[in-house]
Parts: sequence; structure tokens; C-alpha cells
Amino acid sequence: MSWLKKHYRLISPHFEWIAWVMGITLMAAMNPEIQQTSFCLFEWIGVSWCPGHGLGHSIAYLFRGEWALAFQAHPLGPPAVPLLLYRAVKSGYIAFNKYQLN
Repeated sequence: MSWLKKHYRLISPHFEWIAWVMGITLMAAMNPEIQQTSFCLFEWIGVSWCPGHGLGHSIAYLFRGEWALAFQAHPLGPPAVPLLLYRAVKSGYIAFNKYQLN
């Protein structure tokens, strides 16, 4: 635990861009044909309709080059990828420039 406290200043600025990159990577790597355990809060509480239902599948199809299936799974999946990548790059740029090691 002392290591974490000691290096918190170096680690914390990079958390956001690492989380975005990991999220995009995990969605791109998943198999969209398999119904896996859902991380949807709406599904956990028993609501049958979810505004983001199929978004992960859409992103997975998009990274496989299956554009028609990506739009079919969720129409906002393809436009979401550039926005997520932009946010990851922007937060990474800020983290590296603002908190450079001396």
C-alpha cells in the first residue's frame, strides 16, 4: 500500500486515458456473436429496455469491419468510437504534458 501512496501523483493523472483505451480494446476484442454476462445497470435492476443495449456489440462488429452489423446492433456505435478515441488521446495528451517528470 505504501507503494501506491508514494506513486499516486504519477499514476492518478493517467487513469482516465488508460480506462478509455482499455474499454475500447475490450469491446473491440469481444466476440459479438456470443451473449456474455452483461454489465448493464438497467438489466441488473430488471428494466428490459436499455438505451445502450448493443453498443458493445456494435463496436466489436465495427472493429471487425462489419459496418452493416455494427449499425444494426446499435446505430450510435460507429460514431461513438471516434469520440471515445478522441477523449482517450486528449486526456492522455493532457496527462503527459501537465504532469511530466522533472
